[in-house]
Amino acid sequence: MKKTITVFTSLILSAILLAGCAGGGGTAAGGDAPIRVSSKDFTEQLILGQITILALRENGIEAVDMTNIAGTENVRRALETGEVDIYWEYTGTAWMMLMGNELIPGETPTQLFERVRATDTEAGVVWLNYAPLNNTYALAVTQEMSQAHGLHSISDLAALSQTMQLRFATEHEFIARPDGLQGIIEVYGVNFDNLDLRTMFTGLVYDTLAAGQVDVGVVFGTDGRIPHLNLVVLEDDLYFFPLYNPAPNVRADTLERLPQIADILNPIAVLLTDDVAQHLNFLVDSGQMEPDEAAAYWLRLEGFID
Repeated sequence: MKKTITVFTSLILSAILLAGCAGGGGTAAGGDAPIRVSSKDFTEQLILGQITILALRENGIEAVDMTNIAGTENVRRALETGEVDIYWEYTGTAWMMLMGNELIPGETPTQLFERVRATDTEAGVVWLNYAPLNNTYALAVTQEMSQAHGLHSISDLAALSQTMQLRFATEHEFIARPDGLQGIIEVYGVNFDNLDLRTMFTGLVYDTLAAGQVDVGVVFGTDGRIPHLNLVVLEDDLYFFPLYNPAPNVRADTLERLPQIADILNPIAVLLTDDVAQHLNFLVDSGQMEPDEAAAYWLRLEGFID
């Protein structure tokens, strides 16, 4: 997953945070202290962090850039200790990784979000509106494959696997994960005997699939190469894959001091779809824009900033 945790020592985390503070920080609570916005260290998170910074500044709230912290545990610790005020976390990551729970099969995005939000109240963390974008595993096919066989969901793929051998491209880890191939076979009834497995590095799956060398590929739902290569993501209609919907996580004391943060970010979150994330991620990953430029481009497009 893109959310792989990299565990750094407290000393390294402190150095990162102190560097951010040197850029114009302040305490996280009380008075007119600026809001310190953080993020993890991959493309989508950097964009979400910049969206937050620009939106707050547009509305007269001083925001300090504390983005690009390596590791979920580190950025979460920074939030809990008051080193930062806000960052975007994913529901599945919080429920499984931070709270140590197992996912409930068939749970909807809203159900998981409400469960996570209620649990985090005890930690003094408030979850604002979650975004529809879902940064999780997905199965994709080409437009031609989708049209030729009526493939729109994983259930459609499972039905096709009963009568047709499918060339299936995947990274090695997906075969062994409980939320990977074995689960797909069990939940959807995919015919394993009709799968011609082709294991490869994740990055090769996209180009191999687009070239028609395989029929189905394992991808990440918000990867920018999906629209660029004109791929079709099959609907996870039985909600098998873990849900990773991001939402702004704000310290309760920060939100009490500046309740307008919710009014600023809630309408932004609900417009962040898979298509939007894919487009913005691709703009950054292709080198066309920096994260702050992609964030500003989209916020202007939607009328959130001038």
